[in-house]
Amino acid sequence: MDFPIIDADTHINEPPDLWEKRVPAKFRERAPRFADNPRGGKLWVFETRTQSITPLANAVGTSPVQWTLKSTGYEGLRSGAWDPIARLDDIAIDMVDIHVLFPTYVLAGASIFSHSDRELQIACVRAYNDWISEFASAAPDRLIGLAILPVTGVDDAMAEAKRVRDLPCIRGVMLTNWPSGGDDPMHDEEDRFWSLAEELDLAIIVHVGFREGGEVETAGDAAEAQHDEKTKDATNKITLPFLNQERQAISMIPIMSHFILGGILERHPRLRVAAAEVGAGWVPFFLEQTDDNYNRHRFWTNCRLPMLPSDYWYRQCFATFQLDRYAIRNRDLVGPHTMMWSSDYPHSGADWPSSRASIDAQMQGVPAQEQRMILCENALRLFGLTVDQVAGRVTAVNGPRAR
Repeated sequence: MDFPIIDADTHINEPPDLWEKRVPAKFRERAPRFADNPRGGKLWVFETRTQSITPLANAVGTSPVQWTLKSTGYEGLRSGAWDPIARLDDIAIDMVDIHVLFPTYVLAGASIFSHSDRELQIACVRAYNDWISEFASAAPDRLIGLAILPVTGVDDAMAEAKRVRDLPCIRGVMLTNWPSGGDDPMHDEEDRFWSLAEELDLAIIVHVGFREGGEVETAGDAAEAQHDEKTKDATNKITLPFLNQERQAISMIPIMSHFILGGILERHPRLRVAAAEVGAGWVPFFLEQTDDNYNRHRFWTNCRLPMLPSDYWYRQCFATFQLDRYAIRNRDLVGPHTMMWSSDYPHSGADWPSSRASIDAQMQGVPAQEQRMILCENALRLFGLTVDQVAGRVTAVNGPRAR
């Protein structure tokens, strides 16, 4: 391949001292921290909840038959999840080139830091964003950082978006609630945020687990439930179906419906929005049904869009996938210019160190130019980058490229 392969959805494991070292002194006793779990193992202690440390969040290099729900912390896990130098080694081993960096234990967003103390929440958000910027700065042409936002109101979200745009290696923000902080959009108030995102050229990423935390919280809850005889049997029957649901597009369809039918993308044509870790095979069904519903119901709902809903997807939206042969076979309906390959490193969905084998298997029969879009160009377009800005030392690390 004569282009860098971009892994559009990878994760870090937040280091144990991230917040205690970085928040103002007055918040250190309330900052997220590692602690012993009375039931064994380690856990994260946040002001709003505790979160068991699960090896499923750093499972690469291990067999599924070895996976468990509890660990003694990060001991024995791959340090590439929190050490940028080790991360570069793991990228090279996997024979890919660039990682886009999402969090793990704060995937549910800033409300985990505090539900009521605005100042504490903002301090913890800033500490994370400063750290991920420094992590990515270890290799600016290999690592792309995503910031998180406070959920204490549109003004606070806008202030942090402005601040992180000046931090090195931050190219987008992860949306975990609507910018107002609520579960539903408030268009009149939030249009200011979308206009700012356009002005700052910041990508908007909605990862699976919007408002919920996804599989990491599910696994943590399951770990705790194992010790409760009242829930043990139910957990065995409920956890896997819930994990299966989380990894699919069930939660993404209503969010994308708001972006498109709520007119956000019409009012903000330079906004770029991506759905992460939900695959892309759902997109043709979603677009067909959304176009049909719009045509049937646009008059009485007073939804006046100058284009079909599907046109907004093709113009401004993206989706990451790990294993999605259905989407690849139907890429003309998904939009090959909207699809981005990802691995989920170091979580349990990753094929590390064999990502190239997964890529090769899925790309059989895909024309070279479409492969280039899916593995490189679409992610560059999402993040407003060029190959020259990210390719850097790629050839030196991975050796000569076959054409």
